[in-house]
Amino acid sequence: MSERKLVRVKDVMVQDYAIVDGLMTVKEAIAIYKQRNVAALLVDKRNDDDEYGILLLSDIAKQVLAKTVPRSG
Repeated sequence: MSERKLVRVKDVMVQDYAIVDGLMTVKEAIAIYKQRNVAALLVDKRNDDDEYGILLLSDIAKQVLAKTVPRSG
């Protein structure tokens, strides 16, 4: 039987990201994507009881752009 190679998260994770404030607008987030040419935005914690977050362009496409485009039919 062949052995499976162990793949670690650090080997496949995105290396190009920016850390942003969770209260910024989507327009500001898109500007950071463009300026820094990153693949992901990490949303910083606002306090010790908060959690980190991640914002992908696909999230913006699904949650913002898809809701603003009129449906045909």
